[in-house]
Amino acid sequence: RQFYETLYVSTIVDTYEMTEEEEAALLADDSKLLLTMTLTDTNGDTKVYKFHRLTSRKAYISINGSGGFYVMTDRVEKIINDVQRFFAGQEIDYSSKT
Repeated sequence: RQFYETLYVSTIVDTYEMTEEEEAALLADDSKLLLTMTLTDTNGDTKVYKFHRLTSRKAYISINGSGGFYVMTDRVEKIINDVQRFFAGQEIDYSSKT
């Protein structure tokens, strides 16, 4: 449950304007990929969320290959750390910074 709280409190900061060419180049650059999450709901619908590094502080979000928003990279790092804690059987504190 704590891991879901981590996701819940990870909010979109703002929009990020890019041309279609700039977005395609960013999404194709695997060296900028920080995290991929694939979620399937109870109806069998799947969404693929990807987070790509834009700057040292911003991560671009795409859902099923389309984006337009960003979150802070420290939130992406928090999600990654909590996933690792979950699979290691460690306690997760959604309110911590790391």
